[in-house]
Amino acid sequence: VTFQHADSLAVLLVNITSSHQISCKLFGAGMEDPAVAENLSAALKRSMSVPLALRTLAS
Repeated sequence: VTFQHADSLAVLLVNITSSHQISCKLFGAGMEDPAVAENLSAALKRSMSVPLALRTLAS
């Protein structure tokens, strides 16, 4: 998933092995913090919605 964050583009790579095994990696936009990717993975597991998971970046 490619999206704009602040003034630059970012890429969210989502790996879905099963509904219980979802992992994310975030590239670009200066957000290489592994904790952010873990939070996105957890949000995606809960909501099963990419837009809702991406809202966690704004909070």
